[in-house]
Amino acid sequence: MAKPTLESFSHVLSDETVYANTMYAISKIQSSRNPGRDTSDYENAIPSVKSHIAILDLLALLMVKQEGDIVATGLEIDGIKTTIVWCRNHQQTNHSAAEEERDYLRSLLQSFKQADHPEQTLEIAIGWCRKKIMNRIRKFTREYPNVPDITPADPATEEYRQFLIKRGAMDDEPLAAALLTFVDQAKELSSMPHYTAPLQTFKDVLVSAFWLTCHKVTPEHLPGFRHDWFRKVQKIGSYYLACGTVHSALRRLDSKSPLHRQNLSIRQAHPPPTREWRVYGDTLKAFNVWTQRHNIAPIINFGAVRARYPSAKAGKEGDGSSDTTTVVASQHCELTVGLDLWYRRVQQQQHKQQQKQQQQQKQQQQQQQKQQTQAPEEIFSTPVEVGCSKASCHYCGLYLDKFNQWCRRNQAGPPIFVRGLHHKNTEGWMMPRVPTDAPDQMKNGFTEAGNSTLEGIGDRIHTMWLEMMNPRRLSDSLSPPPNTDLQLDLEEMATLMKRPNRGGCAAPK
Repeated sequence: MAKPTLESFSHVLSDETVYANTMYAISKIQSSRNPGRDTSDYENAIPSVKSHIAILDLLALLMVKQEGDIVATGLEIDGIKTTIVWCRNHQQTNHSAAEEERDYLRSLLQSFKQADHPEQTLEIAIGWCRKKIMNRIRKFTREYPNVPDITPADPATEEYRQFLIKRGAMDDEPLAAALLTFVDQAKELSSMPHYTAPLQTFKDVLVSAFWLTCHKVTPEHLPGFRHDWFRKVQKIGSYYLACGTVHSALRRLDSKSPLHRQNLSIRQAHPPPTREWRVYGDTLKAFNVWTQRHNIAPIINFGAVRARYPSAKAGKEGDGSSDTTTVVASQHCELTVGLDLWYRRVQQQQHKQQQKQQQQQKQQQQQQQKQQTQAPEEIFSTPVEVGCSKASCHYCGLYLDKFNQWCRRNQAGPPIFVRGLHHKNTEGWMMPRVPTDAPDQMKNGFTEAGNSTLEGIGDRIHTMWLEMMNPRRLSDSLSPPPNTDLQLDLEEMATLMKRPNRGGCAAPK
């Protein structure tokens, strides 16, 4: 079957009704398109950029209060002033909750500026994140009530054991005993209500989880261990890692200029208002809004959908008064932070460029032309780095790819880098808006990236239509776990986080 040529996909999907129903239908038919992976920009980035994004990912984690929250962070550096820019996917609408959040962020910022040890920051973070932390611990203890089998004579096992003894994370005992102590600690904590669990118990579990997963020889490499066991423990320990890593980064800034930490500030990037879309609750009805718009054959049998996509969902019933339902659409936080930083940096560099050109008018014409030719490469040699507490969805990855292509092709601004993609098709993904006060060239870039993204979405739903018209089964792929590209000085972490031993699998000596 030929690709529909009646109208371009981007033009058809610019109709909000078609777009909203299309996004909803895709999410119900194929919730995740591909296995999770790192973005190509991140994979090809230099080590320092990877390290910066990994730190920003961890910083974002410290701002997540509970399950379902997603936060993105970035840094804006202007001379000796450093600003943490952040945004969450769902904005606080309750006044008291918003004020509580502001108080926490002020305390967190103050600990970054003044605390000598990351453990002080960890105590503040536990107060805010304890519900999310407890959720991770309970998932771990529910899925892994016991320690996997270990081969004691294996050289890797012994190397790992000696590392933990050196760090004070365990006594001179069999590795299985130390790991069982950690599991028992986690079980004890998970049995308590998150709001009454003692702070010290939280700290002990987080510290232990960090040291269990920070060495090159970790349980994932040992005989008998499963990778998912290791990943669950690593997620628990990531809070301790986040506090130590941010402090290490600030110490490196202090070595260049102590004013960086003193002038550290925080700013929230605000996304456009959310929108409520009315879409058909039935998946096929929502899908066929697109086929009707293109005047092509509709999909009338859900069996054809399930034959190609076994996990497809038929959708949900309407709200009672009609066969439609409401989808809340929002601009995702990583796009909000990335585009905010991108726009401000481009504006700053354009202002600097204007000043340079005014100075160059007093110089020879030849030197002026040479400087203008070199300027774009000098200005935009480093990307906008954005961290996120969760991997980005398929559409965020698609949009950033198109936007970065436009930036590079036109030398119009720095590319925006995020780390990972989970490739989920999000039903309420909202296209970034074109800034109304932007110069024409910037508006063209946002428009071009948006149209290219719509073409990509249109290509996808057309492919799905072809596959469902000629269904066949394909096996699902399992997502490989993410890796960690974080430059970490374990000796420095051990020094910063030094505290008394508390028995069992406690903190480092």
